[in-house]
Amino acid sequence: MTVRHRISRAGTAALLAVPLAVLLQSCSTPAAPPAPSSVVAGRSSQAASLSDDDRRALIVKFTAALNAVDPNALAPIVTPNVTWTLPGKNLVAGTAAGVDGIIARGKIMSEYGLNRQVQHIVFGIQGAAVETHNTGSHDGRTVDQYVVTSFAFEGGKISSIDTSVSDVDGVNAYFS
Repeated sequence: MTVRHRISRAGTAALLAVPLAVLLQSCSTPAAPPAPSSVVAGRSSQAASLSDDDRRALIVKFTAALNAVDPNALAPIVTPNVTWTLPGKNLVAGTAAGVDGIIARGKIMSEYGLNRQVQHIVFGIQGAAVETHNTGSHDGRTVDQYVVTSFAFEGGKISSIDTSVSDVDGVNAYFS
């Protein structure tokens, strides 16, 4: 029996045929542990450069820069190619790229009266996530929901941000 997988590479699709026996063998073979040089005190060497306190400080600075709609405060704490994704079909949905894109999104959120209350910051080996309670009122519409935003770090800065919301339809209605 053969299992077919569709793989997209650089915009072109290729069809690979993989014998089932090969797939089963690869699933039953345990993965080799990482080389000792790539692990430092339970963390990958890339993430080891930022402590939990460092990541917390970057997230707090990001939130303050976003709330103040301040590109000068944001630029030093993010990589030049930083991206921020947010689900939905509305004024703030999609991918905001770079400082200008993030500040443009922050300006809309501010104009719409969005309030963010941090509930928790949690840390993974390489990243961190923030749970916020977002509320707001604008032109007779309200929003009241919980949001989780994940942060990735590179070179001591925030490199990507991915937001998940509890009610995409509610965000769409609020920011329409």
